[in-house]
Amino acid sequence: MASTEHLKVPLAEEQLAIQKTSHAGGEAAFRKVVQEQQVNVNVPITKESVSISRHAPTSAQVPADAFRAKEILVPTRVEDVQAVKTAVVREEVDISKIAQQELRPVADTLRREDLVEVGMCRRASCFAW
Repeated sequence: MASTEHLKVPLAEEQLAIQKTSHAGGEAAFRKVVQEQQVNVNVPITKESVSISRHAPTSAQVPADAFRAKEILVPTRVEDVQAVKTAVVREEVDISKIAQQELRPVADTLRREDLVEVGMCRRASCFAW
């Protein structure tokens, strides 16, 4: 090589490129279950009854239907209790996914070329290794 010639030697190196892929990581399973609970409630009800009280007369007049047998009916009422169940929405539950970031270490060995001068040599003795 003459003294005016230049020699270019490309030196290469590796660079680390990180790639991420997404895949299924599992599932969270939920089940809606029905629970039963016995409920006892005391409900106040109204029940009519008849009471008879005797006292001295307030009028001396004898009624026209005196001395005739007759039935006198006094209607009474009583309340009954019925349990009626109605379905209502008690609450709503939102289920959502939350993406969380975490650091995961990645390690690898990168290679790099360098040019090292090994000294002057004669043609026959260069690169004898």
